[in-house]
Amino acid sequence: AGTHRAGVPVDRGIELTRHLEGTKIMQPSHFMIGSLDPMNVLLAEPLSHVEENAPNLRGNVVLEGAGHWLPIERPMEVDAALLEFLAD
Repeated sequence: AGTHRAGVPVDRGIELTRHLEGTKIMQPSHFMIGSLDPMNVLLAEPLSHVEENAPNLRGNVVLEGAGHWLPIERPMEVDAALLEFLAD
């Protein structure tokens, strides 16, 4: 068994989505991550290509000093970014 996060083993999630490798996200999208989020390390390779893999990316924000739970840690910044994205 792999590392356990949010009720789903990470290894299982990777196994279930492996067929999506190389697929681009074509929908308008906005990406936010905390600078202290462990996903920065675990997903370093795919995160380095987020802009090319999401051609309709409308925002790519790193919240300095924030971890993984952005809506709890930084609710005002998350709300502002979501409202701006939805108004676009």
